[in-house]
Amino acid sequence: MGVLKNKKHEAFAHARAAGMTQAQSAEAAGFSPTRAKATGCELNRHPKIARRIEELKSLAQTVAPAGSNAPYVPLVSEAVLTRKWVLNELMDNVRRAKDQDEITPANRALELLGKELGMFVDRSEVKAMRIEDLTDEMLDAMIAAAKAEEAAAKLEEGSEPAGSVQ
Repeated sequence: MGVLKNKKHEAFAHARAAGMTQAQSAEAAGFSPTRAKATGCELNRHPKIARRIEELKSLAQTVAPAGSNAPYVPLVSEAVLTRKWVLNELMDNVRRAKDQDEITPANRALELLGKELGMFVDRSEVKAMRIEDLTDEMLDAMIAAAKAEEAAAKLEEGSEPAGSVQ
């Protein structure tokens, strides 16, 4: 089957394969903590996601270190990074760097925190165009992007359109 196209679904599958509950897995994958339990239940029932979870569990049991007869379970749980954990680690890095008067690493950690929190945006020159000047391909791309954003917003809200699991 392979990797799921939706990154959040893939992260959910990894967390479930690592033994996390449905709610923990949904939150670890980046879904809203307030709806984590319901979202986890919904995702767990999707056939493609359920197959991916089983595939990951099966893979974990088939890989064993050389010369070992014991069943090997890879550290899938350690590979699942949550947003909360990363932000906490970055904040710890800032504290440690400041304690040692290391300004550059502290600033870098602060920069990453600010980017994640949407405090900084990449600036680029934007030319105003009239809609009449847009090609059909440009309009099609804009419509496709808008539909993708709408689908992502619905997924985040937990009202995923039927048949949209990647």
